Amino acid sequence: MRIQLAEGKPETCCFKKDTDHREVKYLAWQLLSGLEYLHRCGIMHRDIKPANLLLDWAGTLKIADFSLARDWRPRPMTSQMSTLVYRAPEMLLGAARYTFAIDMWSAGATIAELLLLEFLLPGQGLLDQLNQMILLIGFPPTEAIEEIKGMDCLDSSEWVQGKIIPGSLKPLEKLFPKAKFKGTADFLRSFFTWTPSKRITAAQAVGQQSGEASAAVKQWWENKPKKDEEDARRTVRWLMACAK
Repeated sequence: MRIQLAEGKPETCCFKKDTDHREVKYLAWQLLSGLEYLHRCGIMHRDIKPANLLLDWAGTLKIADFSLARDWRPRPMTSQMSTLVYRAPEMLLGAARYTFAIDMWSAGATIAELLLLEFLLPGQGLLDQLNQMILLIGFPPTEAIEEIKGMDCLDSSEWVQGKIIPGSLKPLEKLFPKAKFKGTADFLRSFFTWTPSKRITAAQAVGQQSGEASAAVKQWWENKPKKDEEDARRTVRWLMACAK
């Protein structure tokens, strides 16, 4: 995966070596804090992905490329936004009245990619992307289907279980075993829910508000990264090592 460096000559930092869980948390904290601010201001980014994150040499992460961003209002909007592998299920199904929850799905996919160094859901088209989601979190419950239909979802009728191609399940617990990624599976599960209204919010993800995933959030942020000079230097050293 690649994250662009924000200062000096345009470059990209290629993550090739084993990631350090602490460094990923440091970057994830900044990403989610940035989203919390945007959502609090009523702005949906609509294209959160590693390529739209900038890093300076102080280890500061910045959310970039607001060309698709919109202020949230109860109005129809196009669903053909964001890169396929980071796109929330309601957008894949053509929802026109979506919420800030789409950014949270994309943020979860981005954090997972930082940890895995590969796409979490590497779909090769709309139906295959839905297949990937089902293999990860199972079929959508009835309440999710009804909620998405209520978002002016024009394409949902085209998606039927008969089109889903069977494959090997890859649950979060298998991708993020406790021995290596303590608390990660439970934390990320709160980002990947079919029902948009039950998806974790940015404020909940950084512990500013309580919610159903509060216990998982608290566990994942144990030894929460701090914005101090040592953390910044550690992150930059890690990024430079990864880029070699």
